[in-house]
Amino acid sequence: MLIYRQKKILTWFFLLLLVIALLAALVTLFLAEVLNFQRTPLLDLGISFPLAYTVYVGAFFLLGAAIIFILAILINALEVSGKKQATLEKKLVQLEKLNNMGILAGSVAHDLNNILSGIATYPEVLLMEEGLSPRMRQGLSIIKDSGQKASSVVSDLLTISRGAKREMEVLNINSVIERYMGAADFDKIKDTYQQVQIEVVLAPELRNIKGSYFHIEKAVMNLIVNGAQEAAQREAGQVTISTANHRVEDSVEGGADLPSGDYVMLSVADNGSGIPEEYREKIFDPFFTKKAMGRSGTGLGLTVVWNTVQDHQGKVRVVSSKEGSRFELFFPAWDELVQTGKNNSLAEIKGQGQRILIVDDLANQRKIAGTILKNLGYQVFAAADGMEAVAFVRENPVDLLVLDMVMEPSISGLETYQRIKKIYPGQKAILVSGHSKSEEVLMAQDLGAGAFVKKPYTIVEMGIAVKEELEK
Repeated sequence: MLIYRQKKILTWFFLLLLVIALLAALVTLFLAEVLNFQRTPLLDLGISFPLAYTVYVGAFFLLGAAIIFILAILINALEVSGKKQATLEKKLVQLEKLNNMGILAGSVAHDLNNILSGIATYPEVLLMEEGLSPRMRQGLSIIKDSGQKASSVVSDLLTISRGAKREMEVLNINSVIERYMGAADFDKIKDTYQQVQIEVVLAPELRNIKGSYFHIEKAVMNLIVNGAQEAAQREAGQVTISTANHRVEDSVEGGADLPSGDYVMLSVADNGSGIPEEYREKIFDPFFTKKAMGRSGTGLGLTVVWNTVQDHQGKVRVVSSKEGSRFELFFPAWDELVQTGKNNSLAEIKGQGQRILIVDDLANQRKIAGTILKNLGYQVFAAADGMEAVAFVRENPVDLLVLDMVMEPSISGLETYQRIKKIYPGQKAILVSGHSKSEEVLMAQDLGAGAFVKKPYTIVEMGIAVKEELEK
């Protein structure tokens, strides 16, 4: 704004000088004719005084015009630079907000997920018991579902934590969408917004990407929910989910600032009323919502989308008008093939009496993990901290450690594993934590530890991790 005002003032100033110069030339010519000034040659070229003065004024006019032209170019460059600086400042403010939110999320996630394990995981353990009445099963299912929803909110907070590590794998976005459309969450969206038609147009032979299945699916869900809420304002609301292969030839394309290369585009469009101009720079802010807080989610949905795309080295482009909005997500294409996963049942992840030591500083976490593993057919032992675990293993070798990464005030999970490895170099372990995957987890895995399982986990998640590690 300041640069614009400076440009305007300078422009008017030089225009005023030019007007004064022209008036001076005209007045001089008039006086020369009226008062009959002596006509003297200029530089012996035979040019009379009034004409010479007119030449001077013309030269001054051309020089002034050149100066104005050069200054206009410089000021315009400064103005563009100022706009870029303002854009960068806005982005820095946005990143600072998200970073602060990430620090907050990281500081509370471990404790929250430990608490939620009792709500989200233990009901699942109890549901394995035979002879439960239908009423008891229904009550335990409600508790389990509520715990998992609360855990999902914590996961959203961790998603916007910039230091969180993602489990990356080769995947196809078409498969993510197709699987989500068969999920109970998608059925709930259709039941809630029955007046909205949801259309899916998936590109054939869509290229793969390398990413986090959980976070991509979460982004898809948030965009569909957001689009359905907007389209519900119309009598014939519509949400269109589409995918496409996308090639960028130029170094910058459109509003997404995409480097040259091959991308996979995920688009979710709605025919709602669009995003008001004053909201467009705020839609990715944490907890920002146009609706009443609590009635349509936490206000983290689009923040999660933005962070997910950034973590995958992608870009988001938003196109909005009064006819609706379209969110386009661009992910770098990946040439590797998708590995076929396994669908494991409880019978397939049963153990054969192997000895497992659970190391966790919280008694309820040891109880939950121990009950799961006993029901799966393992011999279970427990240690309340790292020092106790090292002492136990020295006298009582075990087949596998289930090792919590954060234990206070004792030694950490990483240090516990390092000490046990000195006693048994081939010791197997899986790692658990209420935090997302951290640098210490990666260091432990470099030492030979197996899968990382984030709390609160399900019976199947724990069972698969244990089974696969023991079979290595």
